[in-house]
Amino acid sequence: MLNRALRNGTRGALLAALAFAALSVDVRPALAQSQSGPPMVWRHDISRRVEKDRIKKYGVGPYADGQTRLETELRADIDLKRLDEAKAMMNKLASSQKAAEKVFGKDHRVVALSVKPRNVWDLYIDTRDGRLAESGASLRIRIENGTAQINYKPPGGQYFVEGGKIGLEAGITVKADPKTGKLPGRLVDFLKNTRLVDNPLREFRKQFPDLQVEDVAFLQVENKQVRQIYEVQQLEHGQWVKKSEISVDRVTGRDPANPRRRVVYGKVELEGDHVSAGALNANQQAALQASNWRGPHRAKDTLDARFAESPDVKQIRGYMGALVDYLKVKPVKENKYAHSRRLLAKKGVKFNRGRYMFSGIKPPKARRTTKTKSNRTRATEARATRARARGPRAR
Repeated sequence: MLNRALRNGTRGALLAALAFAALSVDVRPALAQSQSGPPMVWRHDISRRVEKDRIKKYGVGPYADGQTRLETELRADIDLKRLDEAKAMMNKLASSQKAAEKVFGKDHRVVALSVKPRNVWDLYIDTRDGRLAESGASLRIRIENGTAQINYKPPGGQYFVEGGKIGLEAGITVKADPKTGKLPGRLVDFLKNTRLVDNPLREFRKQFPDLQVEDVAFLQVENKQVRQIYEVQQLEHGQWVKKSEISVDRVTGRDPANPRRRVVYGKVELEGDHVSAGALNANQQAALQASNWRGPHRAKDTLDARFAESPDVKQIRGYMGALVDYLKVKPVKENKYAHSRRLLAKKGVKFNRGRYMFSGIKPPKARRTTKTKSNRTRATEARATRARARGPRAR
């Protein structure tokens, strides 16, 4: 396999080969057999030649690493006054495996990551009237450590009784301006090309038929997260394996037009390890190679039982219920973009004059959008029209 990867010259194939080479003979079959459905993470297996073409033609890069993932995620609100309490409770689990096992089960532990708090603004772009926020979708430009990514989360997904969901996230590295976050104008051609498998917006027009990519590029909200992160790990084959990530977040949302207008709130989130945005780990590589499924993921995959009923997702759902009970937090469906937008609107913030985030392109004029009416609505309107034509009834 390693020889084939070297001949092909593809980064994805080479990573897969190296990952398999690192697995022992005993562990690899166990990893493959543990997956009852398609993998939750897909990365574009792109050659160097195609990658250079993407970077030059469209302004993606410096690494054209398109990816999709089905993230199993819990979002929960927590009062700001309880953030320190929640951190102390999580630190208690991190300091005692016995305590962690009471919450997450036998052979589990919690590890508090010693990392600097994230200090990055996530730039959320949308239509002038917030169509994405209204639908539950989000389109984000994230700039961190000199690298920018554009990530799209479409509306919908599958929600669970524990309060979490399976949702789709698609993204790719882009050449954004490091100061303003503005995207190159030629990136529009990439985002509109539905034939490109690494295009995170390849299904956008199906979900929003009356919108163009150019319509959703107005900067609406900036979010900063200061996070304390914990890993939930499980002992497998004598080694500790990351299964989930928990964050206790202090979120600041601000109006890009007036940074002094801001809101601050608390969030607790739990995600499966399959949402990793970096290189695929050995487990993920094994799952991808063991399956005949080929990506990228589509929005409808969030409802596919092969994913939802997989051992991976069932285990994460168990963690969700355990965390909600332990921290006494309230699961919510609203994403952080919509949350910040809603709170800022209460402060009088207007979002219809957001900065346009494609450079070298004239912002499109505001146009009237129509929402599809249901058959029942049309029938009701037709009856009302006929009644008006008949005039008032005689009494």
